[in-house]
Amino acid sequence: MVSSDQSLAKCSYCNAIMTVPKTEKRRMTLYNRANTLRMNQEFDQAILLYQNILLENEKEEDAYWGVALCKYGIEYVRDEKTEKMIPTCHRAVYTPFLQDKDYLNALKYANPEKQNFYRKEGGYIDEILEKILQRASNETPCDVFLCYKETDMNGNRTQDSVYAAEIYKALTQQRFRVFYARETLQLGMEYEPQIFAALHSAKLMFVIGTDASYFEATWVRNEWGRYLEIIQKQKDRVLIPLYKGLNPDRDFPYELRRFQAYDLDTMGYLLDIVDVAKKIVTPLEKIEEEYGENGAEEYICLAETEIKEYRFDTAAEFYMAALELYPNDSRLWWGLLRCKTENFSPVGRTELFTEEEQKIYNQLIACSSAEQKIGYKEKIEEFNQRIQTWNCARYYKELQELQKREKECCKEDKEHWRYKENYDEWLEMYKKLADKLQSYSAEKGLEPLRELLDYKAEVYALIKRYKSHDQTTNQYARDFWLLQSQTEALDKKIESLKKDIVSSESAKGFFAKRKQQKKQQNDIETLRRYQEQKTEMEQKYHMQKALLYQEMNAELDMIEEKYQKLSECFFDRKSVCEIVCC
Repeated sequence: MVSSDQSLAKCSYCNAIMTVPKTEKRRMTLYNRANTLRMNQEFDQAILLYQNILLENEKEEDAYWGVALCKYGIEYVRDEKTEKMIPTCHRAVYTPFLQDKDYLNALKYANPEKQNFYRKEGGYIDEILEKILQRASNETPCDVFLCYKETDMNGNRTQDSVYAAEIYKALTQQRFRVFYARETLQLGMEYEPQIFAALHSAKLMFVIGTDASYFEATWVRNEWGRYLEIIQKQKDRVLIPLYKGLNPDRDFPYELRRFQAYDLDTMGYLLDIVDVAKKIVTPLEKIEEEYGENGAEEYICLAETEIKEYRFDTAAEFYMAALELYPNDSRLWWGLLRCKTENFSPVGRTELFTEEEQKIYNQLIACSSAEQKIGYKEKIEEFNQRIQTWNCARYYKELQELQKREKECCKEDKEHWRYKENYDEWLEMYKKLADKLQSYSAEKGLEPLRELLDYKAEVYALIKRYKSHDQTTNQYARDFWLLQSQTEALDKKIESLKKDIVSSESAKGFFAKRKQQKKQQNDIETLRRYQEQKTEMEQKYHMQKALLYQEMNAELDMIEEKYQKLSECFFDRKSVCEIVCC
């Protein structure tokens, strides 16, 4: 039994540690169904259920965690040595698990206990992922990927497998490199690195299906589903469904219906498939005929000519074509990286490599000797320094523009500056700029800039604090002006009484005159007290102002001493005092 306050629990059957969702009964049913699908490696169907949960509540951390596990094809299996449930990855990708957006959302909405669990498991998964990518980098690239179901429910070989064997034989005879699981997957080796390398290198995928259910088989969908994600990023990749006895508009999964399909019942289908492959992929035989044994050198010369003319896309095509024949030549990977980075131009870059460029760099290092690795890494470090320098200059210009706008606002719109207290807005803008500069802290030239930002933050904080301290002083000022107005009102009233006394001539006026005189005396006494209070308030007001100035000047001395190396500071002592006290 699991108590209502538990975030984690241990399975009584497999001893695996798992998270416990805090949700109502109906969503718990969805969780159970989704988790069952995930454990059965039906990852795409499980993702749909997790996403349904998120539609009802976007803060369900366990649903985000489930989506992240499915995206990476994580299955927990028992380690025979330790008896612990450890993760295995069936859907490797180049993005680290700890950087996945769904993982980050799970971390965002989880309590501290679950956060620790997520971070620990995410670290394990990334270690496994790194090993897979490393092994995949050593695999031989392929041209064509054959996606099919090998056996039926009874363990017998499917008709799809027979067709795949025929296609494999026909393509290999034409010197195409083909991934055909029955022949390609090496016994005793992990499957995922081999499948990952084949999926990411193949220019063409044939998806074979003689039964509608075979397209939806777990591992068949896993392969063509991952290839569809690759197609979205690399438009030169092609997927062609091959079928027999099916209606593509009715029997195909909806994701495959948009692709042009081919009927295997067509006479001479093998010749047609080979012709299609030749239009999409250049076989090794043709490359060797055109360039001979020195093909790599020829490609490099052609590519370098294009690079000199800044035609990086064309140069990249030459390098990729050469890599089809010479996948382990580090010079080709280096050239391709130069093309993708526009010959290592730092302009417009905020990071060292994109995901695609990082993949190329990993292949480069995997194919390089120890001496080559040192040279390549030094050049990449130089590139990184240029990126930092470029961004430093750009952010410095942004800083100058921000200072200029700040000065103009303070100079031209003083009322807005003083009374609406928009210094918080300026401070926020400075903080955002400081965050941009944070990643380049190694650059020595940034220290004065960072000190300037810190200086402004402290001065702004000083202004804000003394604005609040000045409330007492402002109260003295308000009391002073209130007494001033009351005094002026009494003066007017006494003058009015004097006029009334002078105009009164009757006996009745005589008695009224005596009464008015008496009242006038009272008003005069009140006026005298008001004037005394006014004088006292005025003294307190000016005394408080003097103390405020004294305290502020002392703090400004400390701040300016701290940042004495700064060549220019926007706020001087006078402007700070004006903002607070005027």
